[in-house]
Amino acid sequence: MSAFYVIDSEAQKIGGVDLFGPFENRSGAEAFMRQDFSAWWQSSDTPLQDRDDDCSGTYLILEQVAEVRPVARHQLKVQLVEEKK
Repeated sequence: MSAFYVIDSEAQKIGGVDLFGPFENRSGAEAFMRQDFSAWWQSSDTPLQDRDDDCSGTYLILEQVAEVRPVARHQLKVQLVEEKK
């Protein structure tokens, strides 16, 4: 079971985490990033002349390799103690 997630690293810089997904594969995550950037580009108030290659920030693509749950295991150790009379 492998899933992919996208994190907007600009949100991390201001103390938040924007997590998107899961996506079935990396290409799905990349398609989301292209769509997200395109939506930003079209709705941004930043003037076109002020936009450059660094205006969008970066994204992180994370691949889920496992899903785990911690489980406590209790052990009972019994010792026999001889009673003194």
